[in-house]
Amino acid sequence: MKINESNKYEIIASRLHNEEADSAKATSELSEGDQDLKAARQILEVKEMVGQLAKLKSTEEAWANIKPRLADKPVINWDRWLSYAAVFVGAVILNSVFMYLYFSKNQDNSEVFATVTSPRGQITSMTLFDGTTVWLNSGSSLKYSNQFGLKQREVTLDGEALFEVKKDTKKSFVVNMDGSTIEVHGTVFNAKNYHAEKEVVLLEGKIEFSNRNKIVEMTPNDRVVVNKNTEEVKVDQVNGTDYKSWIGGKINFDNESLENLALSLERWYDIEFEFEKPNIKAYKFSGVINKDKSLDYTLRIIQLTNKVKFRKEADKIFITE
Repeated sequence: MKINESNKYEIIASRLHNEEADSAKATSELSEGDQDLKAARQILEVKEMVGQLAKLKSTEEAWANIKPRLADKPVINWDRWLSYAAVFVGAVILNSVFMYLYFSKNQDNSEVFATVTSPRGQITSMTLFDGTTVWLNSGSSLKYSNQFGLKQREVTLDGEALFEVKKDTKKSFVVNMDGSTIEVHGTVFNAKNYHAEKEVVLLEGKIEFSNRNKIVEMTPNDRVVVNKNTEEVKVDQVNGTDYKSWIGGKINFDNESLENLALSLERWYDIEFEFEKPNIKAYKFSGVINKDKSLDYTLRIIQLTNKVKFRKEADKIFITE
């Protein structure tokens, strides 16, 4: 007997679900090779798999469940541990050296000096025992003794440095610069002490600047410039923040001589400049030099501005008209 479509699907359903009613009839009336029966069986087999998949959790939920178990059994990263140990050991050694210097002075009252130097092409930051922060420009150095902070806080500067002095009304902070001194109790200032000139710019607070017999009481944005050859002292007003930008890799020049600019570039890029004619040194330059830019880029900018030319030979750059 021919099975109509309606009865056929009832038979398939009955057979696949093992219904006792009509199961014998379904077996006899529907052959195993029937395509609809095969398709129904495949659907039934997949049904349970789909149900299992539906019960699975998202990756976020699964990770949230398993993460606490992993935390109970950490894996030791020996490379990282050894790097931390090296830093720790280094800190202990440095601390031991400083402690030795401090305790040894109590035994024989001898004074020991230490000098920190910033390598050419780099800017170095340091914190003194009193909490004062100092940024040393490339090629600059700061000298201080093991008695720093006992009666007064005294350092000697060679080169350029930005000081953020920790406030202490009882102990002055003194910077020595070849015959000149800066005395403060807590302030922010930039100081230069090079072979040809000395310069101090006050950003915050107050400064007492002394050079030989001349004393200048400085207020924010005051600049003092001393000519080392003539001992002439000049005082003017500038934008103090421009003199702090170099710690971030930028120098602002306002009508600066090409001679002073070349000195800055020598320290920043660790290269030597030579002027082929003395009159070129007096050329003026205004603008911003960015240490992140290459030396070639910087020289092109100066060349366009000052109408000079640069010629590189080995490790020296010649400046010509």
